[in-house]
Amino acid sequence: MHNWKVTSTNVAGVTTTQNSIFSIDNQKPNIKNLNLAGIGNIQGTNTSNTSNNVYHLHSSNRLPTLKGTATDPYFGSTKTNQNGIVDIFEKIASGPKSITLLMERLVSGNNYTHYSTKTINFSTLVDTQDVEKYKDFTISPSFPLINGYYKVTLTLTDMVGNSYKQPTFFLDLNSNYTKTLLDTVFEKEKKTENKEKQQQKEKETVEFTLGGEGKTNKTSVIIFSGLVLLVVTGVWWRKKSKSV
Repeated sequence: MHNWKVTSTNVAGVTTTQNSIFSIDNQKPNIKNLNLAGIGNIQGTNTSNTSNNVYHLHSSNRLPTLKGTATDPYFGSTKTNQNGIVDIFEKIASGPKSITLLMERLVSGNNYTHYSTKTINFSTLVDTQDVEKYKDFTISPSFPLINGYYKVTLTLTDMVGNSYKQPTFFLDLNSNYTKTLLDTVFEKEKKTENKEKQQQKEKETVEFTLGGEGKTNKTSVIIFSGLVLLVVTGVWWRKKSKSV
């Protein structure tokens, strides 16, 4: 808990004071025990997609049901002051607010189009003091699925806006996509992910060592659109760089 206090004084010298107690929650909520009715637990993955996280639906199951637990664990913190005194902040949890199910249908290559979005807002939560606030949920697409191959994204948001995205998984409903074709789609997505990571890497500042006989210099390297700027003791060099 934190406390703020504001005091105002007018020209006549009359003062007014107002204070309030508030908490800071910057921890993400989580989804536990995610299950697809009639199939079993959903694994998902935080890495590149593979055919291992594709779940095949029966042709009669056009409104697949996902069940799980939306949870927001209690989290506290400590702060050590310059005088050595440790401030202990009590555990807090704002609690899950809503969960959104996004369904995207594969149309060609690795291109998906929006198919359905559904959001459920939570009301009463179960509060196990100092452990977690949670709510069991059941969610399905807004309307029945047509034959096809779907990317599924679940996003959980807590009361103060922190969000958690469930690792992506896929549903196959009579799509006629073979394993080989699916793996080709996944490989294209992996290349896209790698390209985005490389672009991010090129924006970062890295360090390397320039060595010479009898001395070694610590040198900063800043990368801008393929140009490398070297900074050594305040002097700037500029040279072309094919790769980093």
